[in-house]
Amino acid sequence: RRIATFFLREVASGLSSIAVGKILQGVDNALCLVGGNCSIEGFDHKGEEQFWTVAGDYVGTMEVCDINGDGANELIAGTDDNEIRICTAAGDILCESQQT
Repeated sequence: RRIATFFLREVASGLSSIAVGKILQGVDNALCLVGGNCSIEGFDHKGEEQFWTVAGDYVGTMEVCDINGDGANELIAGTDDNEIRICTAAGDILCESQQT
């Protein structure tokens, strides 16, 4: 294995979680998804932002999978305000669940 830097990018909202996955339709490459203070950004292999969505608080965890069986991956994110959100590649929220 060889360790290499592909890109270096400053994230204004900070970085509290990271995931890698294919979320955009028609794009073969996975995105590097970073969660920070109230937002999630997705960067391609060149460091260009390809995805952005709002989150309710600091993003603590993320996962990319096809949650609804439609053949397209969704992004599942858990935030410090005890919310779990599922959003599409367009950034639209499919569902939100308050965890107590």
